[in-house]
Amino acid sequence: MLKRSRPFALVTVLVVGALVAALTGAATPLPAGQFALSGHWVFNSVLQVVFHIDGATTNIDAHADVNGEPGSQVVQSDTHGYVVGPSVITRFDKATLTTLESISPPANELPVFIEVVGGPYLVYRNAGKVVRLSDPPTIVTIGGAVGTPIVTTDGTMWLHRQDVGQICTIAKNADRIGGCAVSVPPGHPGAMTIVDDKPAFVDMFAGRCT
Repeated sequence: MLKRSRPFALVTVLVVGALVAALTGAATPLPAGQFALSGHWVFNSVLQVVFHIDGATTNIDAHADVNGEPGSQVVQSDTHGYVVGPSVITRFDKATLTTLESISPPANELPVFIEVVGGPYLVYRNAGKVVRLSDPPTIVTIGGAVGTPIVTTDGTMWLHRQDVGQICTIAKNADRIGGCAVSVPPGHPGAMTIVDDKPAFVDMFAGRCT
């Protein structure tokens, strides 16, 4: 059972952006924004407990007994938290303070965690799968491996498919991709970023941003 000394809230939403390291060719994200949280959750696999760290005091002000695997991380929406491990994802309710159901992830890889309105999302880049941790969870299949995505303030997720040279989108609350109407050179390494709240593609092969 989750116990806390005081409530906390999610107060605003920004977006996640990405820039890249041209010399390595890796899509290593630099966060442009995230939920402005009053704190965050961490998971201790030895104790099988999630702890809430208050953002103002950095003190532990809540904890819950949640079964999870070593290396699990916690991602949250405004109502629920999710302990995400290699083979199981367990949800707990932040209002009723109870542990809820567990589900299996769609791939055995470390996902990208994105906390935005309409999410949170887990992006399994190699498998080309996006999990929106709604109730019930939704799995969106992209059709191939993707780079690190970004989300604009309208809730649209933008993903780069390097193999075919396409930028695909998932609308807020959608259960499938909205299309891949934007084309970039196939095979070119690159990453998505946000410039003036508009999506842009950094082409590391050509050395330009479009």
